[in-house]
Amino acid sequence: MRAAKEVAGSLGIKLTVFACTEAKTAVAIDGNGDVCDHRYLSGAVTQENLQAYCGGIDAAIARSLMYAPSADVLCYKSTGFNSLEARKFATEIRTAFPAKRLAFCYSSRLIGEQSSEADHAERERQIKLLGFDHYLYTQFGAIVFPHLPSERAWAIFSDSIQSQNGMEQNHGA
Repeated sequence: MRAAKEVAGSLGIKLTVFACTEAKTAVAIDGNGDVCDHRYLSGAVTQENLQAYCGGIDAAIARSLMYAPSADVLCYKSTGFNSLEARKFATEIRTAFPAKRLAFCYSSRLIGEQSSEADHAERERQIKLLGFDHYLYTQFGAIVFPHLPSERAWAIFSDSIQSQNGMEQNHGA
């Protein structure tokens, strides 16, 4: 994230960096080298030699706090809208970084699920009431902003990767 901002700066581009985490829904990571993740490892190893990961909202908060010094916007990705979890995320991040901008990314795991513009507008209204600055969602594997985040250039960094069988896995970044 820092390198991207440095390169953009050297080109005279003001870049807004979104750092997104899948730690809430992650079930396995490709290593245990990140100290932030140690408390969420179960000790089990998958057939693909991945570490079993027991994330959740606390893991998403911990990872976002780790990203905070380098990111302009911290993005909480979730497969559903849970206002209590979203509020906890916003409160914890804003306690540590009061001026940090926040984004909520709705990332459905249901293949073919469709939400209407009204559904997204209502989700965006609710998320802004909880203190988030941006709402985005994934559709057909792409990130969609109902309203563009700014007139500046932006980049999204995510800690998720696609495994060989197409299922998303979280890796220790």
